Amino acid sequence: MKILVAEDDAPSSFILQSLLTSWGYTVITAADGNEAWSILSEPDHPKLLLLDWMMPGIEGPEIVRRLRKRGTERPYYSIIITSRSDTGSAASALNAGADDFISKPFDNNELRARVSVGYRTSCLQIALSEHIRDLSQAMARLKQLEGD
Repeated sequence: MKILVAEDDAPSSFILQSLLTSWGYTVITAADGNEAWSILSEPDHPKLLLLDWMMPGIEGPEIVRRLRKRGTERPYYSIIITSRSDTGSAASALNAGADDFISKPFDNNELRARVSVGYRTSCLQIALSEHIRDLSQAMARLKQLEGD
């Protein structure tokens, strides 16, 4: 599965890319929020997102808000990652629509576990979307046959 890592700090981006690649993910990187948004606007965008909170351009929580407004035709799972340590950051990220939150510095095992949850959830969302599409097509064919 493809995963987008949007991180403006080059060493952090490299570490995340190295870890995720070693865990079997195909990693696409973005150096700022605008680049991340551009990637997410493509038809075959990554379904799993690791978004830094504070980036030049569009920040992670704003990207999540925009994706939520776009609807569920293209499912994804977003994890906000940040060095912010205040107690309200996790709640703010989740209230913006993020699916998960992790603080820097992160524990590699915790990151792996959270990304694995995101992977499983993304797979279920994709399967559900495909089933809904198939059911909608079947209903349209049935209506055609009934003469509606």
